[in-house]
Amino acid sequence: MTPDEMLKTFVALEKDRRMAEDALEGIKQQLAALQEPLQEHFMAQGIQRIALDGLTVYLETKPKVRPKDGKDKVIEALRSTGHDELVKVDYHWTQLNALVKGYMSDGTDLPPALAEAVEVVDEYAIRTRRSS
Repeated sequence: MTPDEMLKTFVALEKDRRMAEDALEGIKQQLAALQEPLQEHFMAQGIQRIALDGLTVYLETKPKVRPKDGKDKVIEALRSTGHDELVKVDYHWTQLNALVKGYMSDGTDLPPALAEAVEVVDEYAIRTRRSS
């Protein structure tokens, strides 16, 4: 395949991917809109499951934990009850990237400790955008 043929194939596939993602997003929105009314129907009628068109539709129940008074209280409670392994110190890559880009755009060197801890590399990818 020549580079021109590869480029045309790439563009065609990219258009197909975008159309498929748009279609999938619409399907996800429709499914999300049906969740609550179907949950209410299943609970009101006492339905456990229904087999329809080769799929079994059922109401899944699973516990989900939410903080009552914020994340800090949960961390404190975990530590005080001996569950330190569930608490981690972390950072956000996107925020770190933004911080480093800020230093670079200002023409400022990274602080020495940060420069020792990270490396800045260029990442390349072929992308597309709609032509004007």
